[in-house]
Amino acid sequence: MNAPQQLDLSHFYGSQSFTRFGLTKNVSSEGVTHFAEEMSAFWLLDSISALLEEMALDGKAVDFAVIKIKRTIPNAARIVIEDGNDEEIHTHQVGFTDLAFDRLPDDFQIWAARNELGSFTLYLPSEH
Repeated sequence: MNAPQQLDLSHFYGSQSFTRFGLTKNVSSEGVTHFAEEMSAFWLLDSISALLEEMALDGKAVDFAVIKIKRTIPNAARIVIEDGNDEEIHTHQVGFTDLAFDRLPDDFQIWAARNELGSFTLYLPSEH
């Protein structure tokens, strides 16, 4: 059996267009949109948006965050939100996911930065 093809995100540097997703005003960069399309993972972008909103409602609003998703057991995962200095500020358990972790780089992460609309722009570190 062939190994799954690694998702190539290396050609994303900066973005000229952004995509609004979900029910929020949040937008995703070209690289994050490519990730979500290729991996059928718009659910993850929606989850990130909901978690950032939940943090704000809990009085833990941030202007910047690093989001990592790690497989915990087969078909389950943990979304970790960090402050940019490797300090965890929020975690969320995902009870079931079919995300193909084998296709993601080991250091895969999505960055979220508050934008001029007061919402978040989700982008890859290489697009900063």
